Amino acid sequence: MLIVAIFIIAYIAYVLSKQQSGESQSRTNQRMWAEAAHGHNLKLYPPNDQRVFPSMEGKIDGLPVQVWGDFDEKTGHGLVFCRVDFTRKLPLRLSIIKGDFPMESAGATFEIRGLTAPGISVTAANGKDLQNFLSTQNMNVLKNCMGSYHSTKLTESFLVLGAGGINDGMSFHSFIERTVSAAKALSGGTTVPVHPDLAPIPAVDDSKDIFAPVVTPVQEQTVISSAPAVPVTSPANIPPPKPVPAPTPLASATPAVKPEPVESSAALDLSAEGLSKALFSASFPGEKEKALFNGVIGQTVQWKGTLKSVYPYSSDFVFGKGPGAKATFEICEVESGYGVKNKVKATVSLGEETLAVLKGETGKEFTFSGTLLKMEPFSREILLEKGSLQG
Repeated sequence: MLIVAIFIIAYIAYVLSKQQSGESQSRTNQRMWAEAAHGHNLKLYPPNDQRVFPSMEGKIDGLPVQVWGDFDEKTGHGLVFCRVDFTRKLPLRLSIIKGDFPMESAGATFEIRGLTAPGISVTAANGKDLQNFLSTQNMNVLKNCMGSYHSTKLTESFLVLGAGGINDGMSFHSFIERTVSAAKALSGGTTVPVHPDLAPIPAVDDSKDIFAPVVTPVQEQTVISSAPAVPVTSPANIPPPKPVPAPTPLASATPAVKPEPVESSAALDLSAEGLSKALFSASFPGEKEKALFNGVIGQTVQWKGTLKSVYPYSSDFVFGKGPGAKATFEICEVESGYGVKNKVKATVSLGEETLAVLKGETGKEFTFSGTLLKMEPFSREILLEKGSLQG
């Protein structure tokens, strides 16, 4: 009897522990959604009888945005979806899908070199228009979306991305920012996201470097073929390649360009404009820029910027345990490849007391200081800890 009683007590303790853990996780998720809605100025709708997850809607940078949650039918895990509608339709009818979205056709089916991972469907009303649309930049954006997130759907009217593993405020914020950036680039906007490898992954892990640039020849990206895939040939049956004669140099050929010397972190200009230019001038900031930033982590800077958002946090993925205030400032604009101008932001961890100062002051300029902590190549953002307002 004693053994049975001990077992019953242990089981009750286990059930209560799981219930408390679930309630704690639920509160964390609700706070994460509330902070995201506040930070992006979106309207938040709580769960109801029809929806297990909250949802949000509004506009970001003038684009209509909807965010909602759902369960993966195969695994049962929670997913977060973000849809961005284009203010002007793309100049062709198309449907590019990866993931569990219902399959729909916009016309003929095409095979696109570079978008050949399992589960990807590409249909369009006109092959020539599709080829023109799949520029180097747009291919980079699509590969980035499909390689980084659980699911992707692009039509002439909107872009939807679905992500797993969104369980903290920073990854949620980044997911929404990246979806908007991708939509702006695909619709002719001003943000060009970084291009990672095309290895589909089930969830986003911000601790891993998935944004390393990959260079792909343009002709490999934009060739369209409606023919069936070529069967794989055994290496034993492949004939040895014929020797290719070396090309004869042209008299008018342009001399080889010497590689630019790599800038040292010690020589970096730590002003807002100087550091932003060093980190984000490349179309696809990568290892070089990260190495530069790693050399100045821990240094204190003082910048001016226009307040874009501010909200409290009790615990943050990057800044750690609060309480505190998380403020995002627009600090400058940097021109990168394709002649694109991108706005650079600084997100600063401030004391909780600064909420009273910054509340309702969005759009105004402030001077702030902080310690360099992290850079986000994709969203072109610099994170500072131990921040304070100046003046």
